[in-house]
Amino acid sequence: KEFPGERYCGVIELNKPVLLIRDPELVKHILIKDFNHFVDRMPFEHNPKESISQHLFLLSEDDGWRDMRHKLSPAFTSGKMKQMFLLMMKCSKQLEEYFNKITEKQDSVDLKRVFANFTIDIIASCAFGVEINSLSGSNTEFYKIAVAIFKPTTWLLMKHRMMTIFPSLSKLMNLERIAQKPKKMLHDLVSKTVEYREKNNVCRNDFLDILIGIKHNRNILGGPEEENRGKNTKNEGLTMDQITAQAFIFFAAGFETASSTMTFCLYELAQHPEIQERLHLELETVLEKHGGEVSYQALQDLKYMDQVVDETLRMYASLAVLHRKCTKPYKIPGSDLVLQPGQNIRIPAYALHHDPQYYPDPNKFDPERFAPEKVKERHPCLHLPFGEGPRNCIGLRFGWMQTKLGLATFILKFRAEVAPETPIPMKLIPRAFVTQSDRPVIIKVIRR
Repeated sequence: KEFPGERYCGVIELNKPVLLIRDPELVKHILIKDFNHFVDRMPFEHNPKESISQHLFLLSEDDGWRDMRHKLSPAFTSGKMKQMFLLMMKCSKQLEEYFNKITEKQDSVDLKRVFANFTIDIIASCAFGVEINSLSGSNTEFYKIAVAIFKPTTWLLMKHRMMTIFPSLSKLMNLERIAQKPKKMLHDLVSKTVEYREKNNVCRNDFLDILIGIKHNRNILGGPEEENRGKNTKNEGLTMDQITAQAFIFFAAGFETASSTMTFCLYELAQHPEIQERLHLELETVLEKHGGEVSYQALQDLKYMDQVVDETLRMYASLAVLHRKCTKPYKIPGSDLVLQPGQNIRIPAYALHHDPQYYPDPNKFDPERFAPEKVKERHPCLHLPFGEGPRNCIGLRFGWMQTKLGLATFILKFRAEVAPETPIPMKLIPRAFVTQSDRPVIIKVIRR
């Protein structure tokens, strides 16, 4: 706001100069057109003791991320998504049963807790081949791991902030991004599952099978799409630490982002019954064409739901800021400014999503912003919930599918209404790793 009309401006993060990008066309250059000058995400000193974070491809620099992304891409093709959808359906039945019990008791419900359990069940099934039912009230190992990793404590937020701004000092202080206890829990869980599958020749066609295949340098490609995605990878297997690290990414992509999106979406729908009813009508119309059953293809045909989810992600983008680092000298188009390697870049996705210049009345929930004709009129880099370009979210399809399935399961049979405890207005946790409400998101559930 202090630099109206400027395409970029400089800010200081404690002792570090950072370039803040405000122009969507310049965002496009950094994330897509001139990506090779901004390959890395942020300064990150790996702690040698951190067996997980040093192998996370999403934090890797240079070509390490590219090779691992090529290896993992076959896990997220449309063919694999169709296979995983069948596993997700059982979890959706459990979600429906849970909401049925809530309506019988005429209770309100904490959406954050419900959808956290729902996504944990999906991750357990699709990634690890383990069938659980967290919604039944059992405090599962998966849920304990997820909460321990992602619960935004004050110390965790301070530690992440320090490790981003003072990476070298953080390394000297032996700070770790992931606490020892959940890290060991996840490592033990993955190790035992891999050992059991290898010993008993178990194959489930899930994410862990992909990783086991890479570990043994097996050909995991299954068709034209997979072949294109898997080319140009180094012929190297994976260590158990690397497998655990990529399993952590599946946790991160599937747990917090999807559960928060479903939570915020139903929170808004409870306040906008006319939008909720239009969604219900679309669901009934589409399912009638698909034999009355929620299917993979039926979800693809829910175009108005796409608009609703897109608007939710505009208002509550999981990542408020996208981080990039200049890796080659770069002259900003239309200016004399030359960025040098090491220069930190910030793209304020949340601020762009709430800029009235691009989205009039930005605090209003309005899915019509994402009607096809409106989207065509707007710059494509003004909506960045999953990043953009070669380093966008690899689990986009997976997260989108489980989000739409969870919403469809609810809206088909139930209605969300505002409860006395519903937090209006919504208050978010400042500087949280991902966008989260600062309190339980309570709504009333009514059976249709």
